[in-house]
Amino acid sequence: MVVRLYRTALFNPACLLHMEDKDQFLGLLDEFIVTYRPEHRDELNLLTEAVFAKWRQQRLWLAETNQFEVAIARPLSPGAR
Repeated sequence: MVVRLYRTALFNPACLLHMEDKDQFLGLLDEFIVTYRPEHRDELNLLTEAVFAKWRQQRLWLAETNQFEVAIARPLSPGAR
């Protein structure tokens, strides 16, 4: 299938942190390729950049959420009111 050829050629392991799921990233890339159906290499490059940007955005949202959860779970010090 064309999607699998694209995704293996475009995948750059440096875009993922060691604890992130490669298959989940490739699934997102597959979804974008199927939805937008790039016809030329430049379109495919732009689409790949969009997927990397979306992946990083989701990573930042997760990090932000985790920081809020840690801050909320932390007890207030006596003088912090």
